[in-house]
Amino acid sequence: MNNFILIIHKIKINVKENGIVFLINKLFSNFWKELTKGRQYLFSIDCDHISSEKIKMTNSVGIESFRSKDEISKKYLEDLKQFVKKKHMDEKTCNHYLDKLLEIFKNGGEITVGKIDGKIVGFLWKMHSHNDYQQHFELFPLLPQDGLVFAGHALPPYRGKSIVPTLIRYNSVLLKQEGAKRIFATCKEWNQSSRKCILKAGFNQIALGRSIHFFGKRIVIWH
Repeated sequence: MNNFILIIHKIKINVKENGIVFLINKLFSNFWKELTKGRQYLFSIDCDHISSEKIKMTNSVGIESFRSKDEISKKYLEDLKQFVKKKHMDEKTCNHYLDKLLEIFKNGGEITVGKIDGKIVGFLWKMHSHNDYQQHFELFPLLPQDGLVFAGHALPPYRGKSIVPTLIRYNSVLLKQEGAKRIFATCKEWNQSSRKCILKAGFNQIALGRSIHFFGKRIVIWH
């Protein structure tokens, strides 16, 4: 399924789910949101300020990390579909979106999941600077011994329960143990819930910038 067909299919799903008027309003709202609040917060933490002791989840939440899709059980793959699935999405499209999510493995990413009663309720990705991180961090080139945490999510019923902040702290410890000296994270200006999660995990907000692609080159405007 190529990107154009995928976009058309996604539009059809949104129209079927919410109607054409809602879709038009959503497209305009997203455009305006990106135009006015599409800048990215930049966060960092010095690994000297991170305890070497691994973080343990609370409230009966377990943690498990995976380095490839082959390591993930069929049950957990079904759990991960809940993060990409829409109400009227067929199985083929849902599997495609799951594959797009798990393509991060090919770039050298490692996913850590939070589980309650054996079900995945949240996840977070991490990388080192020697991995192919450019699709996930565009503000400037990372230096050797830099790490990155990104794309953290929790299912709606489990938000506000510190799942993503704990996953960030847990992965920060792993990155430090694997040789990282400094770790970065970003989120969009409009995504205040992500901003709160990153700050709660102990990161410092250090800048606000917008990455623009212009004739094949990336330009970053700092504010």
